[in-house]
This record gives sequence, C-alpha cells and structure tokens, in this order.
Amino acid sequence: MLKTKDKKPKELFLLVIILLLLISLPLQYLVQKEVVVGLPSDAGHSEAHEGHEEEGHSETEEVRTGPIIVTNFGFEVGTREQIWGWSQVGTDQGAVIFRDDDVSRWGFASAAINTNDALVNDCGWYTKLDELPLARDLVFSGYVKTEALKGEAYLRVLCQGALEGQEQQQLLASLSTDDLHGDHDWTLTSLECFIPPEASGIWLEIGMFGSGQAWFDDLSLEVKERQDRIVVGENLIRNPELADAARFWHVFGTTTALLDYGNVVIAGQPTFLLRCNSGTEDNSTVLYQSLSGFYGRTGTLTISGRMRCEVLRGEAFLGLRILRAGGEMDFRSANAISGNMAWTDFNAAVILDGSVDDVWVSANMQGSGSLYVSSLTATYEEKQ
Repeated sequence: MLKTKDKKPKELFLLVIILLLLISLPLQYLVQKEVVVGLPSDAGHSEAHEGHEEEGHSETEEVRTGPIIVTNFGFEVGTREQIWGWSQVGTDQGAVIFRDDDVSRWGFASAAINTNDALVNDCGWYTKLDELPLARDLVFSGYVKTEALKGEAYLRVLCQGALEGQEQQQLLASLSTDDLHGDHDWTLTSLECFIPPEASGIWLEIGMFGSGQAWFDDLSLEVKERQDRIVVGENLIRNPELADAARFWHVFGTTTALLDYGNVVIAGQPTFLLRCNSGTEDNSTVLYQSLSGFYGRTGTLTISGRMRCEVLRGEAFLGLRILRAGGEMDFRSANAISGNMAWTDFNAAVILDGSVDDVWVSANMQGSGSLYVSSLTATYEEKQ
C-alpha cells in the first residue's frame, strides 16, 4: 500500500520563509544597516529633478545633526523596472537602468546600470530628500561595484534653492564622489557637501558616465556641523595632473567624447587627453571639478593651467562656473586655442562676495578634435 508524502513540513517551511521576507523588508526603514563612516549635472539635468515628487515623499523639513535614513537605501522594494522611492534619469541613451535581484552587497537586490557597450552621459537613479539640513554638512555614503567600466561611477548630491521672493530655482551645489572605474568589487565611497541656508530641495543621485556596468547598494546619510575645508593660498584642486583615470574629475556634454585614462606625456608634460572625433562647433564637452565650502567667504579665486590641441574645429578655454541662489555666473580665460596649437598658458579669476555656494573649475572644448590638459591650479586668497 502506497503512503502519501506528508506535505506539512514543506508548507510550514515556506510559511516561515514568507514571514521572514515580510519582516525583513520594512526593517530597512526602521534601522540603519551600516554605520556612517564619513555622483555634477548641468543646468538641464538639475531641472529634470525640479517639480518631480517621487512616490512616498512628503514636505521637506529641517533637521539637525545625526543620521538620516535614505529612502529604500538597500533597493529591496521594487521590480526590475522600478525601485520604490527612486526615479530613472538618462534612459534615452541606450543603457539599461534596472533593479538587479541577482547582485547585492547585503540583502536581496541592488540598483544597477548596464550600458550594453553604448557611451552614456549621466544616467542612473535619483531620489529627493524629505529633510533639509540647512547650513550644515551632509555626508552621503554608499557601496559601488563596477565591471569593465570605461568612465566613472559616482554618488552625487544636487541642491537647489532661491533667494527670498525669487521664483526661479537655481542650482546651488552639485558634488560627486571620487569616481570608480575599471573592475571593482563592492567599495565604500562618500562625499561631504555643505547645504546652503537658501536650499529648498536636495536630491541624491547614483549614476555613471561612459560604458560598462555599475551596481549600488547600502546607501547612508549623516548630518554634521559645518567644517571649514578651504585652505588659503594652497592648490584646492585634487589630482591637478589628471592622473589615474582623472580621479576627482567629471565630464558632461556630448556622449561622443572619449577620455584617455592613461598617463599621457606630451613634450615632457604629464597630461590628460579629451577627444571628440565627431560633431559640430555647437558641441560642448566640459571636464570639471567641483570646489565647495566658499559660502560666507569673501576673497579672490584664481585658476590657471596649460592646454594644447590638435585638429580642434572650434575652441578650448579654461572656465569658472559660479553657483549661488542669486543666479549662476560663468567666467572664462581671456584667451582660447583652436586648430593645432602648442602648450598654452591660461588663467582666470573671480571675486567671491560670500554668496557663492559652489564653484566648478573646468576645461571646456567646443567643437571636435583633441584637447590636452595639464598643470591645473586653483588658489583662494581671503579679502583683507
């Protein structure tokens, strides 16, 4: 006589698993998984965030020091196409932006980007903060994994605001982490950004530039009292020779730009190569680094550097982009290069009046060709 197999142990096991899943998912909104140890977009990119309220967000509120829980910080809640509390940016460039439930540092999933060999410019995920840590430093940390990445993967803080009575919102700050490239297992990266008192909206972004794959997991935030990071008289630029894949530098503009991540030496000068082989003189490619911490300080910021070009159909110059609540300001070097030109010295200066929140130091190429950049400096002198 055949005996029927008892199904109760199997059913009980499945019930326990389901209960554990139901309990574990909400826990990430109640408890921080990691202790905090502590990704620029152009104006058009920042405007993409303006007016977009993600599901689950409420009115922003001011906060003091301490940790802030990032919405869905482990990306456990969602589907392959959607992540609860987060929105996609750059989906029209050929990359697949998705929630990967096969790869994670902890838990069941991660936020992922796969460009499928296409070159992309600033694509990934973003969310808006419910809190406003005004006049304080915000530390944004997270883990990043990369594979065959030619370009950069980053965490980024975007901040918008306006003066009292002013309707037009301005980009006040856009600060990114030191980029990751190549092949990296899960790596902790973080940035520290001062949030100006005029801020009315803060966005967190995880994304990449170039081609390859990137994954993000276990994000965290902490609010700290402001720390002075400006050193008078010293070069404020990190990695001024643009070595080691141009760490600390970021690119936006045309997606056809190619970056030489080797340490190029031209005529005895260590340099970085920015190449755009196609396009018209209307194309603009910007290699920049964000310098923050100037709010409330008055003085003069001076930049200098050397550039040379080959078959440049257009022009190249050094520039400064000033971000503030009263409106952006752009300054550029008096000279520019085009065609085929040897190493040329550049410099530009701007007077800061205490209202400046963030400054981008940039090498700008308009048109197509090859641009070599080297020996960049940015020094600040306090007003006496």
